[in-house]
Amino acid sequence: MNNKYRALVICVVIILGVVVDHQPLHGEETLSVVISEIGAYEKSGQEWIEVVNVTGTSIDIGGWSFWENKTNHKISLIHGEDSILESGEYAVITQNNDTFESVYPLEQTTLFDSAWSTLNEKGEEIGLKDDTGEFVEVFTYIPAPDTSLERSDIFWTDYTTENWHQHESGNSVGKINSTQIPIEKTIEENTEQVIQEEVVETPKQIPILEDKVEEKQEVQVIIKEVKIKEKIFINTPPEINVEYKGEVEIKEALTFDASQTIDFDGDTMLFHWYIEKKRIGEGNKLTYSFETEGLYTVELKVTDKHFGISKAYVDIRVKDIKKEIIVKEEVQIEEKDEKIEEVHISEFIPNPIGKDDREFIEIYNPTDEEIDISYLQLDDADGGSFPYSVKEGTILGIREYLVFYQKETGIALNNTSDKVRLLDKKGNILKEVSYHDVAEGVSHIWWNEEWTSTETPTPGEKNSLKVALVSKEKELVIKTKEKQGVIDDIKKEKKGTFVKTNGIVTVLPGVLSAQYFYIQDDSGALQVYMHAKDFPEISLGDIINVKGELSEIQTEKRIKTKIKEDIQIVESGNYQAPEDINDILLDKEYSGKLVRLEGEVIETQSSFIYVASGKAEIAVSLKRHKNVKVSKGDKIEVIGIVQKYKDDFQIVPRVVEDIVIKENKRQTSTSTSTVPGLKGTKQQESKYTKPVIVLILIIGAGWYIKKKYKDKI
Repeated sequence: MNNKYRALVICVVIILGVVVDHQPLHGEETLSVVISEIGAYEKSGQEWIEVVNVTGTSIDIGGWSFWENKTNHKISLIHGEDSILESGEYAVITQNNDTFESVYPLEQTTLFDSAWSTLNEKGEEIGLKDDTGEFVEVFTYIPAPDTSLERSDIFWTDYTTENWHQHESGNSVGKINSTQIPIEKTIEENTEQVIQEEVVETPKQIPILEDKVEEKQEVQVIIKEVKIKEKIFINTPPEINVEYKGEVEIKEALTFDASQTIDFDGDTMLFHWYIEKKRIGEGNKLTYSFETEGLYTVELKVTDKHFGISKAYVDIRVKDIKKEIIVKEEVQIEEKDEKIEEVHISEFIPNPIGKDDREFIEIYNPTDEEIDISYLQLDDADGGSFPYSVKEGTILGIREYLVFYQKETGIALNNTSDKVRLLDKKGNILKEVSYHDVAEGVSHIWWNEEWTSTETPTPGEKNSLKVALVSKEKELVIKTKEKQGVIDDIKKEKKGTFVKTNGIVTVLPGVLSAQYFYIQDDSGALQVYMHAKDFPEISLGDIINVKGELSEIQTEKRIKTKIKEDIQIVESGNYQAPEDINDILLDKEYSGKLVRLEGEVIETQSSFIYVASGKAEIAVSLKRHKNVKVSKGDKIEVIGIVQKYKDDFQIVPRVVEDIVIKENKRQTSTSTSTVPGLKGTKQQESKYTKPVIVLILIIGAGWYIKKKYKDKI
């Protein structure tokens, strides 16, 4: 080998030596400190564990904890300059430092004091946690009743008798274990050769050196220092692949299968499963069941033989099927109730010609759908006849008239003054008509959106108007008059009252329901309903004028409209800002309002989440947005409409953009590996970064050598 290339090799060796010296031993993400020896056999108060820094850099373990008996035991520096462990440095964590030092006066060893009840000689789970509460290492040690338990290979995450042995006579606390495999050997068994050639040369044969003997001798020393057979190993963390079912029922056995996880170095792997940092199992397969509904995040942590770590997170939605069936039934009942509200009293006759048993009450279905009117009730004024309940299974057909005679209902209408009422099965008034003295044979009919009288009764048929010739004293006195006002005043009117009001559109038809939308003014909010769904084209922010009949559903007031002309656009381009309700308990005052809530998710269920904001805990419905991934502990902002659900008020987001996750608890966790179909990112420096740096340095050194060599010539 000529002088030029021999000098090039020397520079390359020196550069590589520098790079290797600053490179982590097993990749970027490693277990930094491991437990190397356990003194569980000692007397109570004299127990200890030994730890060692297995990385190539210094590590500060101040604020760390020793995990034992499912308890975090804080550690405190007792002896040593600081809590920083240099690369390869050992330290001892004692149960009671005074007792320990009286037996083992280790002047050159860093000591930390802690406190625990006792280490089980038969073995138990122990571990180390860093200052964030994350496990650095956790395992169950094997029995060691007679002497200390030593780890043979500190780079191997095997916790069986393959890697752990009892000391032959006592212990090796504070120093290398008696059974420990030398670090150099561990490296050599797991490396690829980079440089194998020895560099032996005299100073005068290297042309790039100056003529001073001192400098030649100095360089010769450097050459001797790099006269090595070095091997470098860069560990690749495992690549996780998990198969699982993303949605299960309460107490349903769910299997997580990570058996297809790959370690490209062929290392053995340890699998640990967690929910909210609590370990729930180990192994590449896990069967688990959940006791309560909600959205859960399961974490899988896979560690290879060289402490290369990968993490993956999977989201599991747990459903309460029984509760969902109840909710579904409630929705069906609500829809049924909405349809029943469409049923009208269309005709009645209090004083028929002849016998009174020919009195009748007629109802009508004006919609394009059949309506189940089971248990619908007919009645006269309160305190009169007993209400009549429609038989179960009675269906009122599309635009069908249905007549109920007195001999069936038992309802006797007074000839002087009385009421005809339509009630739901709970006795709530749906429709009500009042009348005063009427002539014989005169029927009262609903005609052109108002009540009038006719001398032509049409029971079971379309109404016919032949104006009755009656005295003023006997006129029907219930002609409809629209009452106008702001929304809050309108909501105070009785059900069945015809009203008119203005408001800004906060939710469009078809968002929360195809049959209604919401408006709002400074006084309150109101739902606008139309069974036919034939709404005019409106936009968010439009100010509209709406008229119709005031009704109520689930204690929420709304205006029932008939035709699109009942809704008129007054002005466009306005904006209704949501009202902030942080730290406010919702009540009927907020019903229908557009609101904004910020807080922390404290509970997740299949269709709801609960958000804490100050002293208030508010339900947020996710029925329409079940794909939104929200976890307990997330900080979120929600905009939506306030609606009553059962006995509580909830916020119903209009669109998915109304739900903003401001702080996701998983994004603040330790870095993870990217898994197809799973959330998580691998925040690990590319394995090519340092080789590229080395290559650049080699090229630069080669150019420099070549230039100097030419200058000498």
